Formats: sequence, C-alpha cells, structure tokens
Amino acid sequence: MTPPRLTAPTLHLAGVSHGFFSRDGGVSSGVYRSLNVGLGSEDDPVAVSQNRERCRQTLNSDVLLTLYQVHSPDVVIVDEP
Repeated sequence: MTPPRLTAPTLHLAGVSHGFFSRDGGVSSGVYRSLNVGLGSEDDPVAVSQNRERCRQTLNSDVLLTLYQVHSPDVVIVDEP
C-alpha cells in the first residue's frame, strides 16, 4: 500500500520532493501500528525499514531524509543528502 502524503505549496521546489505522512499505509503493529518511521523507537527495525522504504517510493526519491521533530524555534537547513 502506498502511504498517502500531504504537501505544502510553499515547499514545491524544483528537484525537491517532500511530504508529510500520517500513520496510514505502514506495516508496524502494536503501539506503533502502521507507518512508524522512527529510527529511535522500540518498533521492529524491519518494520521501520519497510515503512521508510514505502515513504521513499511514494516520494519517488533515491534517498529519504528525516529528522527528529522537536517543537522549538530552531531551524534545520539541509543542503545535501
């Protein structure tokens, strides 16, 4: 199943694929049910890897870059994979 993604018009840039994913469309079970992509979670690493691959394929990208979300005024700039 391809996980649905949300996009932001302000992030539509040439050569940049982006998306915001919900919990739908993943393979994790239990408390991590569905699309858990957290590398630091206690979820099954194989399930997390499969979920991340689903996101990468949905984005039609060679790489998937994620970060650990923190509610703060800090900004992260990514200029290369």
